[in-house]
Amino acid sequence: MKFKPRHIKLKNNKTVEIREAVIDDAQGLIDAAKKYLRDSDYLLSYEEEFTNSLEEEVSWIGSMANDNSLLLVAVYEGEILSTFSLHSRQLKKIKHTAEIAIAILKEWQGLGLGFALFNSAITWCKENTSLEILYLDVFAENTNAYHLYKKIGFTEDGRRKNYYKTKSDKYIDNIMMSLNINQINIK
Repeated sequence: MKFKPRHIKLKNNKTVEIREAVIDDAQGLIDAAKKYLRDSDYLLSYEEEFTNSLEEEVSWIGSMANDNSLLLVAVYEGEILSTFSLHSRQLKKIKHTAEIAIAILKEWQGLGLGFALFNSAITWCKENTSLEILYLDVFAENTNAYHLYKKIGFTEDGRRKNYYKTKSDKYIDNIMMSLNINQINIK
């Protein structure tokens, strides 16, 4: 294990465990992904497009085995509440960067879990990797996520106009954000 599990008390007074995902989480990750996609308009795919098999999910978990990548889950009473991936490609020119993706079950949003996941991942980066820059994309309409990222220290790098197109043919801009982890102190 690369990541030492943490127990975090949330605003609802429930304590969740944040830990590294393991192969045995594959089915739980699939189940959680289907819930995320069902309940959120701010993820890249729709529920019907998510067709990962158990073997594909196991492969995805395994793909996070390199030194600069991490796949975290937040768990409460055996249920995966959130998935947080920090994926670094191993090309020398960009090995100091990692892309972040986060999803939290709707009923667990707004309780401090997102901040705790970012805090955990950034602390891990500072202690264990050569990562310097974290980056992510956010739907321009997802103001809660945008404000969380700004609170953590992410800055807006640019926008892709009309990048996302909804089922109702509505266009939404994509905001690209990054964070230099050497320039922040998160607690």
